[in-house]
Amino acid sequence: MYTKHLLLSALLVGSSTLSLRAQQGAPQDTTLQWRKHILELKDHQGQLEVKVYQLDSTGAKRPSAYLFRGIYGEGRIEEQGTGEHIRLPRPEIFFPTRRGQSRSKSKRYLTSLGASIGYTTLTGSGATGLKRTRSLRYDIQLLEYHQVLSPRLMLSAGLHLQLNSLHLSGDYAYREENGESKLVHYTVPEGVRTSRLHITYLTLPLTLRFRPWAKPFDHWEFSFGAEFKLRTASSSKVWIGDYRTPRVLGKDLGINPISLDLRAQIKCAPVGIYATYSLLPLFLDRGLPTTYIYSLGVSLGL
Repeated sequence: MYTKHLLLSALLVGSSTLSLRAQQGAPQDTTLQWRKHILELKDHQGQLEVKVYQLDSTGAKRPSAYLFRGIYGEGRIEEQGTGEHIRLPRPEIFFPTRRGQSRSKSKRYLTSLGASIGYTTLTGSGATGLKRTRSLRYDIQLLEYHQVLSPRLMLSAGLHLQLNSLHLSGDYAYREENGESKLVHYTVPEGVRTSRLHITYLTLPLTLRFRPWAKPFDHWEFSFGAEFKLRTASSSKVWIGDYRTPRVLGKDLGINPISLDLRAQIKCAPVGIYATYSLLPLFLDRGLPTTYIYSLGVSLGL
C-alpha cells in the first residue's frame, strides 16, 4: 500500500514536468527521481509503462528489483501480475487513447515572443509624399493561445503590440490646425531632415491555421483571419536641421481609435510571409482624405 501511495504522489509531481517537456518538444519517455525512489515512464506499444525502483545506500538502483510495475491508461494504473488498479488523474499531455495507439500532445497551448517586420503603406491620396520603401511595421507577439481542432486545423487568438512608422519625403508632414488634421508642406529655414507619422496599436488577432499536406511537408502552414486593433499612441514628428530632438506637430491627428484588418500568411515553420489590409479608414473625417493602410512582410514564430 505504501508503494502505491508513493507512486500516486510521484506521478502527480511528474505529470507537470512531463507537460513542460512535451511542450518544448522533448521525448515523452523520461526518468524522475522522487525522494529515495526512481520513477520511469516509457512508451510501451502505445501505452505508458510505469516502473518504480528504490535506491540503495549508494544512490544506485537495481534494475532487477523494482517495487512496482504497471500500465497507465484511462485514468488508472493497472499493476502487472495482480490485476489491481489505482485511480489517477490523467496527465494533461495525453489524450484518451485506445490500446496500440500513440500518445499526443495537448490540444491547447500558449506561445509568446514571436515577431514580424514588413513594409507598410497607404492607399489613395493619403499616400502623397510617403516613402514606401522606408515605411515599416513592427509586430511583437505578447501572448498567443492555440486550440487544435483537428490534425490539420488550428484556431489561434493572440495579443500583439504593433508599431507603424510612416516616413514622408521632402517637407511633407501631418499637422493639427484649428481642430483639423492636414497633410501640409512644413518649411523652416533650417530645413526638414526627416518627417514621420508613428502609430502604435494593441492588436487582437484571430486566425485559422491550416496544414494541407502530410509528412514530410507538414511544416507548411496557411492561415487567414482578422485583427482587431486599438490605437494606443500616435504622433507626427519632424527632425529639423542638425537637431537630434524632433518637433512634435500633433498627437491625435484624427486617427481612427480602432481598426480592423484582414490577415493572410503562408508559413514554413518558423518563418512566414504575411499580408494585411485595413477595412476601416486610417483617419476620421477631420480634413484628411479617406485612406487605408496595408502591409507586407516576414514573420518569425507568428
